Amino acid sequence: MADREGARPAVDDAVASCALLGLSGLFTLAGYLWYNLTFVQHQGRYLFTALAPIGLLVAVGLRELLSRRGAAIAAVVLASAP
Repeated sequence: MADREGARPAVDDAVASCALLGLSGLFTLAGYLWYNLTFVQHQGRYLFTALAPIGLLVAVGLRELLSRRGAAIAAVVLASAP
């Protein structure tokens, strides 16, 4: 199959998406820390914008954990725990 001219690999899109997701989480955390260091109001509602990055990280983690390889690694780790 011939490459389409101007087509970008899916890996580039995945890297860009992960970078955007990471930046979103970092900016949310930076804003939360700045606000709570400036004003003394420790409220979790300021982390609302971080729900999307946190939710996606949890979903990816569960997907990896439920794969065959991830399940085998998790079983070994849990079996070796005291």
